[in-house]
Amino acid sequence: MNAIRGMPNDEDLRKAYFWESRRVGAREMEKHAEEKRNSRLRRLWRAQFFSSVEILQEDDRSGKISWQNAFAIVQGHRFLWWRSASDFDSGEQAQGRIFLEGHAGLGTPSPLEMVSIEKDDLSRLCTIFGRGVDKQNRVTLLAPDKGVKDQLDGAVLFAISEKKD
Repeated sequence: MNAIRGMPNDEDLRKAYFWESRRVGAREMEKHAEEKRNSRLRRLWRAQFFSSVEILQEDDRSGKISWQNAFAIVQGHRFLWWRSASDFDSGEQAQGRIFLEGHAGLGTPSPLEMVSIEKDDLSRLCTIFGRGVDKQNRVTLLAPDKGVKDQLDGAVLFAISEKKD
């Protein structure tokens, strides 16, 4: 009798498959959103680079340095970043921007920034400087891996070498 009662009934199977279908549906929605974002970035924005990164930010009040997740792109002569890819997808205004014209390019992190960086992360580290909205600006970031960092370096170097007429 216990063996028969231990067999799953229709309600047990419905409950089990309900949560599994929710997980599969969520993965499919994320995959579709990523494909849509990549297509929009390539065709509409004509972005030379885009990826999730970590940006080094200093708290204005405490002066504490911390890493913040971000979604960054290089479009033409601009480096733009948002808090997340979903902020980009929903049309939010960019959290920051650097114009890659004039005195702009790749740099090295400051000694204070070097203290907050792990030795293993040095190969993923990139510092970009250029004209901000109202003054010269720079941003230090970590790419997900060395290959993505090399792509970002190449996109920035291409943007500053290309003459704007």
